[in-house]
This record gives sequence, structure tokens and C-alpha cells, in this order.
Amino acid sequence: MTEGTYHLASACVQGHSHRKSDPPVPCQDACKGLNLSNGWPVVIVSDGAGSSTFSHLASEFCVRRLSEVCESYIPRLAALAETDASTEVNRGHIRHMWHHTGMDMFRETRSALLDFGAQNGHTPSELHCTLILLILTPFGFLSANVGDGRAGYHNGTVAAPLIVPFMTFTAGATYFLAKEGWEPIYRSSVVFEQSVDYFFATSDGCESFVIDNSVKGPRKGIYNDILGDEALYAHNQPSDPF
Repeated sequence: MTEGTYHLASACVQGHSHRKSDPPVPCQDACKGLNLSNGWPVVIVSDGAGSSTFSHLASEFCVRRLSEVCESYIPRLAALAETDASTEVNRGHIRHMWHHTGMDMFRETRSALLDFGAQNGHTPSELHCTLILLILTPFGFLSANVGDGRAGYHNGTVAAPLIVPFMTFTAGATYFLAKEGWEPIYRSSVVFEQSVDYFFATSDGCESFVIDNSVKGPRKGIYNDILGDEALYAHNQPSDPF
């Protein structure tokens, strides 16, 4: 991992249309950056659905709960970091183990969210939100997501994405953690990169600032098993000016 301290900058802003609504719709985004007790930086972002009554509560809850889950999973995460990542065979093992570890972390977060809803009289459909997780380890990034949004990093030379968001090519179409059938939408990624200048995660509201949309993406990609061979993908390349 790059030596030194990463400085966190974050913001959650109420959308223009939500601010003008009567009554106003609260800001439905939530984010958190932290260092785990072992020193690894973590960024979590959740975007609540505009059509979901208590999504602002859901996004705040998921960000807070997932940060707690990350801390409790340090032994499993540390086991990944202790694996020799110099061979492709071992890298494949790390990817496999992270996929299932991240899935367990999201599953625990979702279960806690549904319990929170049941205790407060909120149905799952009233708690719709997306979720993005980034963890910077000594060998690079562990990332996972359900739904849309963006994440990326810069290694001192080029910028690159860290997740592939779901349904970026269709306005207003995504998937939410509280919905049944979220598991096939879940995606994980491992990026082996030890030189990191900065990294970021954002909801879809900032896409025009952080993503270079001048080039369109391929028709085939990592959601083909769900969307079919004709699925369109955004280019998903972070913008150099950003």
C-alpha cells in the first residue's frame, strides 16, 4: 500500500427536484470514510431510491452498519492480504475468496437493514438503496457493489474504474439491496495495485463530473448472465480532469 495518509473529503447534497418538492424530499445519499483498526482505508457509499419513502434512513443505516461489519471481518480480510499475490493462481484464489467474503458482508448488512425496518414499521420496498464498498489493502483494492454509482482510483499515471455499476445505460434503472434477488446483481472486484494517489466512490448523481462519457462501452460485460448479450455498458472510464 502507498505509504502516507489519505485525506477524506465527502459530501451529500439534496437534489434540486427533491428540494423543490412539497414537502421537500430529504437527501437520500449517505457516505462514510474510515480507517479500520488495522489501518486499512475504507469508503462506503449508498444512494437511496427517490421513489422509496424511507430510503434516506436505509442509506444512512447501510453505510453505518457496513462499516461495523468491515471491522468485524478484519480476520477474514487479513487472511486475504496474507496470501502471496505474485502468482495468477493465488490472485484467482483471492478474487474467489473476496467474492464470497464481500457477499457475506453485504448479506449481514441487508439482514440488519430488514430487521431495522421491521422494528420501525418500514417495508423492504420503503428501504431501497444501492451500496458500494471500497477497501484499500496492502496489495490493492477490494470492492463490491449492488446497483449503480461509480468508483475509481488513480495510480499516478492513469485513472481506472473499481466497479462496474448495474444498468448505467438506462436512466432510472438500477437494483437495491433490500429487494429479493439481490444476490445475482452483487458484483465484486479485486484490483492489484500498490501505487495509489487517490480513490473515490460516488452515487450516480456525480457521473457527469467523474466519468468520461465521450466513449461508449461494449455491448457485452459482467452482467451478461442477467441482461443478455445485447446489454449496453457505459465506458466507465474516470475523467482525467476529475
